[in-house]
Amino acid sequence: MHNPCFITVARPHDIIAELTHTTSPAGAFERVRFKENTHVVRIRELEIESALLLKQILLPLDAHILMSPVTSQNTPNAKTDVFIFASFWQMQELITCCHRASRPALQRLAVELHATLSSYDLSGRDSLTLRGHTFIWGVRTYVVTTLDLTPYPFNENGGTAIHDLVATALAQARHAAHAGADLIEICCEPVHPGDPALPPAQEQSSIVPIIETLIRHLSLPIAINSSRTATVAAALAAGADMVHAPRGLRTPDGAWNTPLADLVATHGVPLALIYGGAAAGEHLDAAGTDNAIFDSIIGELQSSIAYAQAHNIDRAQLLVDPGIGPVNRLPRNRALLRQLNELRGLGLPIMVNIAYESFMEESPTLRSNHDQARTATTTTLAIQYGADLVRTSHVEGAIQAARIADTVVRPA
Repeated sequence: MHNPCFITVARPHDIIAELTHTTSPAGAFERVRFKENTHVVRIRELEIESALLLKQILLPLDAHILMSPVTSQNTPNAKTDVFIFASFWQMQELITCCHRASRPALQRLAVELHATLSSYDLSGRDSLTLRGHTFIWGVRTYVVTTLDLTPYPFNENGGTAIHDLVATALAQARHAAHAGADLIEICCEPVHPGDPALPPAQEQSSIVPIIETLIRHLSLPIAINSSRTATVAAALAAGADMVHAPRGLRTPDGAWNTPLADLVATHGVPLALIYGGAAAGEHLDAAGTDNAIFDSIIGELQSSIAYAQAHNIDRAQLLVDPGIGPVNRLPRNRALLRQLNELRGLGLPIMVNIAYESFMEESPTLRSNHDQARTATTTTLAIQYGADLVRTSHVEGAIQAARIADTVVRPA
């Protein structure tokens, strides 16, 4: 028995005393890319060969392991204590690999690790609780249904009668809730570049009755997607549970949106930072190679995270979104999706817009009744590349795909 256990630490230096038990080589700890909310698991008296195999398994998962220097010695039957630095998703992947290993010692360790993971207090995991619904990151993928509050639905419905808009929003939300959606997002931002937004007064007068009606009839949490501070304030006052910031706490001219940050901090609600560097035009398509662009996205999200924390927004309340959407050209969105897992380095849950229009060209062979199938495809790819939440208006296809993909990507 190796008695694996979780060690709760808030900062890297808090674990230095624990690491002295492994007598790790000088500088080994400094090489660990310690992320906030990283989980640390200690395993005692592990055979050297098993420890080295664990290291090989964890390396491609971008997780880390520290062990005693004795691992470099040819000592018969040598054992070592090890520390694993990993997320829950990485731990689950490790357990799966150990189960499949031919070495019996690793199979036994997988059983112990699974028991430890299963019995670990859920309050110790990375999670959010909104309106009685708990989102535990790494356990499964959550589906966000988007309700569009822009001139488009107004025009489609033949006018701006608020009772018609409220009824339409409630019907769509009920349908999504019945299908299994986890969160309702009311989107006030234009979907395509150059599309008009509602006038501020109309937007704010519309958002309140919609949210109040949804709360009366449904139990799902509600997020407001807007960069207008007054709109967000109205939504939060009406009972919204979360804020999605489509420009990552920046204004359209690139300045920091301090009033919005202060508003979120005052209400203490979760905040999704959506990369908005492309809001002013073709920034992503003009920025250079895919790697350079993704580096700029990570850098901007890091700045937004730091700005949020500097304005008293709890990091545990933050999520990130790389800004995939119609504002970018199709090849760029596809490249961003392939690199999605690199956002894991930020140590925060990842949300992705999986609208198939962002990845696929229109084709006469793909009729409108194939929307759910196309959404299922983009959902599966997003989960494979690391998404924790997916945003879509086609919830059935996303939910069915997520349930299947999670059995492979996030095995129990």
